[in-house]
Amino acid sequence: MNTIDIFPWDDNFNTGLPTIDEQHRKLVHLLNRLAGQLTQEADELDLAPLFDELVAYTVYHFETEERIWNTFMGGDAHEIAHRNNHASFIRYVQQTRNSLHTRPQTEVAEEALGFLTRWLASHILETDRAMAYTVRAIQDGMPLEVAKQHAARQMSGATRTLVDIILSIYATLSSNTLRLLRELAEHRQARIALSDAKDALEKSGRLLQTIIDTVPMRVFWKDRDLRYLGCNPVFARDAGKSAPSELIGKDDYALTWAPEADIYRADDRAVIESGVAKLGYEEPQTTPDGHQIYLRSSKVPLTGSDGDIIGVLGIYEDITDRTEAQKALHESEERLRLALGVANQGWFDLDLPSGRVDLSPNYASIIGHADGNFETNLSNWFANIHPDDVEALKRKFAACLHSGGPESMEYRRRTRSGDWIWLESVGKIVQWDASGKPLRMIGIHTDISARKKASEEQRRLNRALRLLSECNLALVRGDDESQLLNHICRLVVESGGYVMAWVGYADNDSQKSVQPVARSGYEEGYLDNARISWDHNLDIGRGPTGSAIWSGETQINQDVASNPGLGPWRAAATQRGYRSSIALPLRHDGTVFGALTIYAAERNTFGKDEITLLEELAANLSFGIRALRTRAQREAAIAANQAKSSFIANMSHEIRTPLNA
Repeated sequence: MNTIDIFPWDDNFNTGLPTIDEQHRKLVHLLNRLAGQLTQEADELDLAPLFDELVAYTVYHFETEERIWNTFMGGDAHEIAHRNNHASFIRYVQQTRNSLHTRPQTEVAEEALGFLTRWLASHILETDRAMAYTVRAIQDGMPLEVAKQHAARQMSGATRTLVDIILSIYATLSSNTLRLLRELAEHRQARIALSDAKDALEKSGRLLQTIIDTVPMRVFWKDRDLRYLGCNPVFARDAGKSAPSELIGKDDYALTWAPEADIYRADDRAVIESGVAKLGYEEPQTTPDGHQIYLRSSKVPLTGSDGDIIGVLGIYEDITDRTEAQKALHESEERLRLALGVANQGWFDLDLPSGRVDLSPNYASIIGHADGNFETNLSNWFANIHPDDVEALKRKFAACLHSGGPESMEYRRRTRSGDWIWLESVGKIVQWDASGKPLRMIGIHTDISARKKASEEQRRLNRALRLLSECNLALVRGDDESQLLNHICRLVVESGGYVMAWVGYADNDSQKSVQPVARSGYEEGYLDNARISWDHNLDIGRGPTGSAIWSGETQINQDVASNPGLGPWRAAATQRGYRSSIALPLRHDGTVFGALTIYAAERNTFGKDEITLLEELAANLSFGIRALRTRAQREAAIAANQAKSSFIANMSHEIRTPLNA
């Protein structure tokens, strides 16, 4: 262990009492050992045992002294003061030892050394020496008081001067020694800090090199002439080299990616000259085997110790797999988009707790929101379902939540323009919470309007065929024109499923009025209040019925609300639920004499095939009316002939009878 004598022992400290002097030397030795501890490393300091030893020996020494003083001076004021001084010293050393737990050990040690050195020097040279002079005088036979006076004379004069000089020297010595100890500690800490910093720097350098060498990203740095100063091994392998050292001093033109060298160097110069980093951009690279890969690169200015830009530092990662995967994903999504578009389908992803719905981009166009700003949620979805379909749809939705699906649902949904389209939605639950509550539903919306329309057209076509058949049967059996017309109108409504049907005949009055002669269905005074003409110069002559009569052509009105010719009757027709209509001319001997007009409850009701069948119905009805009228004329002629024959017979009889008389 290193020792520094903060209290060098000198014979001037001898009191002349061998036992006391030996113990003083031991105390000084302990004090110097305490000073020597301050030269140790901070984490090696353990002053508590030394303080314990110092306290124990001090107690032992004071007990020895006090026995001697008590033997010769027991009860004397000097002896009592001496004992009190000992007790005060012991308390100080114990308190100092206890403070080791709450204060830095070096701070406690320095403070203790300063006090102990001054106290011990003064105590030995002044108090103990005076007491020793007194004891020796008593041993020489002097009375106590005389001995004390004798000791006082010995402590005066040259001795007092010498004591003062020694105390001054030791005060300076202890102060300088403590300062030296502090400097040694500071130097030691500086060496430790320097060593630690060197170790940390070396460790950091090794760690940085390890990171650069093992990181999967490519790392390189160039000087201002754009020549390589260094790189990591994976970058060297990309360049077709076995070690980074093979790239030092080379430029991009000398490497496998020479075709892209101009691009790379332009980026390097821009970063160096502007001092602004270029981050996270994509660029191509030619590999040693001639293939092209894709990189995600970043470059920053490389600065020296003085802050000047000395080159460029770059990193990149190979994102070829990611780029190709994204390309494949994009192509797959595009194929899916095209397939969904062809099939009039769109996917949905419903978050059940929040009601938020994510939709495929083409779904908006299905319902007429082609601007791409369409947003919806579960509540909005239900709000746009046709009122007649809501309850059934909710039951299907609840069944899907209960069973997990898949469940298929068909319903009508309102479009942006207010029209209704038919959708078929198939949903399946794909996520539940811990309690089994559904959290997420995924599925497909399919626009089945065309299918529904085709199905409805087929249903109407079948209905029209049945209607045509029943009307033909009625025509065969009919023998009264008025009854026939009303029967036909009733069949149109009951068998054909239309809202209302009527037959109007053209009058040749001044207004060219159209007079209803038969009707059936929901009409509620519509015809009684409607003024209809077949004069196309009048507003009331340009409706479907009047136009069919004066033009001789079928008039198809697919939307009552928008047909300009329906102006005079639009409000009344809409009020009664008439959404579309067809007016079919009735002909006799090439002349149109009236029209059969039929009303439907939906827009765009009348399809091509249905129109053909209804035109055939009108033609058959015209033929039936013509047949009835021809039959009536024939029967009238026969009746007239019969009446004529009967009249002639009667007249002949009357003529003959008078002659006979």
